[in-house]
Amino acid sequence: MSRALLVFIVLCWCTFSFVYACRPSDDPLQTNPLQDLCPDDYTSTTWCYRNYTQMTTFMRNVATQCPTLMSMYSIGKSVEGRDLWVIRIAPEITPRDRLLPQAKYIANMHGDEVVGRELLLHYLQYICTSYGTDPQITTLVDNTEIHILPSMNPDGFDLGVRANANGVDLNRDFPDQFTDRVNSVAGRQPETAAVM
Repeated sequence: MSRALLVFIVLCWCTFSFVYACRPSDDPLQTNPLQDLCPDDYTSTTWCYRNYTQMTTFMRNVATQCPTLMSMYSIGKSVEGRDLWVIRIAPEITPRDRLLPQAKYIANMHGDEVVGRELLLHYLQYICTSYGTDPQITTLVDNTEIHILPSMNPDGFDLGVRANANGVDLNRDFPDQFTDRVNSVAGRQPETAAVM
């Protein structure tokens, strides 16, 4: 085994061990050293892994700070009953303009892939604080309706596993053109059905 490969394996193992050990939990009895580093205010630039409650509070705070741009809604519930929160970003929160292009960002489809979740939370914060001062963000928001779902799999995140609470890989639960041509929510996991 080459030295570079060995170093890579050790670094991956150390990173995984640290992230898993410091993974936020909704369990108040489980102590977590990163828990105190995750402030709920929208202006915080702290990078940390927020648990479900902290993520929800963070999203509410951002939407409250930018009420003319953002509205928060739930598209459904996870297996364990957690809301799947989405923030809609549109100019002046108007009714759906059919001519306005739409973009949908989804992260944390796999519970153990957590970086995208935090990136989308910071993206929300950046849009909120930069609209009206950053010409690119202002143009983007004025000409696009954006929907951001930071966590499609909050149960998997809480459990620290790839699948949802039923043990299903949500990425494999969507219909595809070769093996599952029926574009129906029947028989799908609740998270998949909510996104479809």
